[in-house]
Amino acid sequence: MFKGLQALWGSFGEAVLRFASGTADALRTAFGLARGGEAPVDVPVLRQELSYIRREGETAPQIAALGANETIPESLYTESNIPWKSSFAYEVEFYGRDLQTGMFTHTSRIITSSEALTPGEVLEIADTRFGAEGAYPQLSIQQMSLTGAFTRAGEVPF
Repeated sequence: MFKGLQALWGSFGEAVLRFASGTADALRTAFGLARGGEAPVDVPVLRQELSYIRREGETAPQIAALGANETIPESLYTESNIPWKSSFAYEVEFYGRDLQTGMFTHTSRIITSSEALTPGEVLEIADTRFGAEGAYPQLSIQQMSLTGAFTRAGEVPF
């Protein structure tokens, strides 16, 4: 069926075929039906990762509502299995112009730290690293906000 669509609609049909193939592969992987030779999906790990994603979505508005000098409560930190070298990590969303392309962009970066930081400290570090005048200039930042706070899984750094 998809091959007929490709022939009928030309490049649009090819795009539909690529999307359908990619979606089918992603669904097979998510449900553990991946083709032979691919890494199997561990269902408990998948559930845990989905739980982390849900928790991040729940805590993001509460973290964004904190004042610049408020301490982030321990309850708003999400444990993460990502192997950072530091005990704490913070996700910052940026809105602004990409310095290379000049196009308006929305992106996020992770800031790591060995100690708990306030939202103001995290945003200051983010600006000094990634802002137009920063150590690794990437964006002319119009707006940025702290959207996530993480700790390494299995550690209780508080």
